[in-house]
Amino acid sequence: MFILRLPSAIILTSLILAGIYINGLTGKVIFTFIAMFFAFFAVLEFLDIISKVGRRSYIIFTSLFSAAAVFLLVAMRHRVTDLLVFEVRIMIVFAVIAWILVLFSKNREDVLDKVLNSVSAFFLITLPLSFMIIIYLIDDGTRDAAGRKLLLYFIAVTKSGDIGAYLIGVTSSKLMPGGNHKIVPSISPKKSWEGTIGGLIFSIVVAIYLAKILPAPYKLAMPSAVMIGSILFIGGFLGDLAESSLKRIAAVKDSGMIIPGIGGILDLLDSLILNAPIFYIFLIPMMR
Repeated sequence: MFILRLPSAIILTSLILAGIYINGLTGKVIFTFIAMFFAFFAVLEFLDIISKVGRRSYIIFTSLFSAAAVFLLVAMRHRVTDLLVFEVRIMIVFAVIAWILVLFSKNREDVLDKVLNSVSAFFLITLPLSFMIIIYLIDDGTRDAAGRKLLLYFIAVTKSGDIGAYLIGVTSSKLMPGGNHKIVPSISPKKSWEGTIGGLIFSIVVAIYLAKILPAPYKLAMPSAVMIGSILFIGGFLGDLAESSLKRIAAVKDSGMIIPGIGGILDLLDSLILNAPIFYIFLIPMMR
């Protein structure tokens, strides 16, 4: 599994870094493609998982709508506040389409069930992840836009917690007599207290170390870096746990098989879903 996981992680990391760091239209095109790809498959996988427990939906339409919403959001060239207004408009359009489907269908009960499940995917997956795009589009008026560094910082701090929890969890399981101490074996059998503490430490260390790359208005003192490292680890942990619970209900191991060695897109993004709006809220007081 690790043999497949490593090249997949390297390729994904390279693409994401290219999308974040390449200036101009090329970088924006790469980022837009990645964001649309992630939005489409994250929603697709979520709706596919709940379909296994009898929850039907408009799976293709909702996935395409999410990808289109992401494209339009990236294409916007306005202030962050305008982007938030645009998000509200997207939600209104989605709601109007949903109600039209309900009102003009013959089998309203069946359509209502599909609509509610589709709407839940949009609000639980697309909407939170869209804050990553809003963070990316934060502009401090320079060629080296602040949003790129903020997004890199956000992803690095969150994912370092995942990596730390995995490494410490696996190591402690092998070294400790009788294995390590599990947190919620009924939901996620591999999650341990040792791994969780290790992941928290990793997130805090990375949050402190990378704070120096942040642009002037968003510079973090050590106490603030420790706080955001802790918050993002907890948010990532809860997001991961929520996806694990969903997969256990549906009796599936991975959300998908599109990424060799890792699983599905939702498996990759689970720790970022809850954290994206949390990190954006954290940034609001610092915005000029």
